[in-house]
Amino acid sequence: MPRLLGATAALALPALVACGDNLATVPADAAAPPDAGACNAGPADRQWNAGGDNQAAIAVGARGEIYQYGFDHGAIGADNIDPAGDATGYVERLAGPGWPAWRYELATSDTDVIDALEVLPDGHLRIAGRSRVARPDGRPEFELVLAELDADGREVWRTRLGLPPSERPRQLASDGDHHVVAGYHDTYTPTNFVVSWEDPFLVAWSGAGAPSSPTFETFDTPSTDFADGVAIDAARDEILLASTATVNPKGGIITRYSLAGVKRDAIVIAPGFGATAAAVRRLPDGDVLIAGSTIAPLGDTPAGGQDVYVARYDAGLATRRWVRQLGTDDGDFLIDLTVAADGSIWGVAEALGALDPATPNRGASDLLVFGLEPDGAVRAITARGSGGDDRPTRIAVDACGGVLVAGTTNGDLIGGTPGARARWDAFVVRFAPGA
Repeated sequence: MPRLLGATAALALPALVACGDNLATVPADAAAPPDAGACNAGPADRQWNAGGDNQAAIAVGARGEIYQYGFDHGAIGADNIDPAGDATGYVERLAGPGWPAWRYELATSDTDVIDALEVLPDGHLRIAGRSRVARPDGRPEFELVLAELDADGREVWRTRLGLPPSERPRQLASDGDHHVVAGYHDTYTPTNFVVSWEDPFLVAWSGAGAPSSPTFETFDTPSTDFADGVAIDAARDEILLASTATVNPKGGIITRYSLAGVKRDAIVIAPGFGATAAAVRRLPDGDVLIAGSTIAPLGDTPAGGQDVYVARYDAGLATRRWVRQLGTDDGDFLIDLTVAADGSIWGVAEALGALDPATPNRGASDLLVFGLEPDGAVRAITARGSGGDDRPTRIAVDACGGVLVAGTTNGDLIGGTPGARARWDAFVVRFAPGA
């Protein structure tokens, strides 16, 4: 079990209780969650390894509660459907003054991962993950796992869904009783040749419980296509899927579906080779944020190589209100985007270049973190890296305004002896408010 971050590191976790093929901690005696709006700062910078390869992600709830999730004890790079090994998927609620911590595990006899987490308005959590299974022909693949946890980490329901090949969930979204999870299928290579490349999928359902008859939609193109972001708007009867296509039309695309999963249209947001749409967010006023990467200029002067972009559109995606393009002097690949309580927009990317030629890139890839005002003006931009490969997974903003970035690294991102680690470590780093 990895060391927990922040205040949790000083606490002894309670005993684990088996529940089917997952483990869930018995939480401490009831204690009130943080007050809404109270400053509950995220963890200090940490890098850790629980044995094998580890990856972390981060999320913050409406009351400032902080959740860490991902996998540990895995093996990154072992095959084409990472990770392998005896990886365990987990969610941990990180401790703070006056409230307890708990840990939930998705732990079968094979490989398990928790890829996406959504904090619901009632404090429950919805998670999307993967468990590795053997298909009838003996070929191992991942199968989609969906579950809901209550505010104390107890499993409310859990279900398995999906069809070959392996599903890789990337984002969850809900609006009232309407829910969606989106991602993509991994490359399908049953023997020594590729039958199908990556293809996006989405699963949509309604109701308070587990999906009983979900809509399952998937692309089927002759080349590689990814889906990394999704948003849902029940009032508009609309699901927005952010995907990247490598065949015509190439680029970053937003595909619109009804809540029932019926495709309406596809809009090219960032055209051309090397362009992506990796995140989509519906704002409270109905406007839509779309973010990704681009080689071609979308409005600003390119920074160099492949840049990050963020664009704000009206509710119907007919008018682009503004676009901001920024990055290093080499390739930058947007990974995640979030919107803070004050309306500021924060993103994280993998950066291959440098913001300042006098301060070169530290390793194979660094963290590029940026903040924008609601009108697109740049609030902050910074880079941080180790001598190895630093791969972010998620970005979140805590109740004190600190920016949290989590991921995995094979270098010494937090400090210590320079040089790559023997294995991949999980990390969480916090950028102070206003930094």
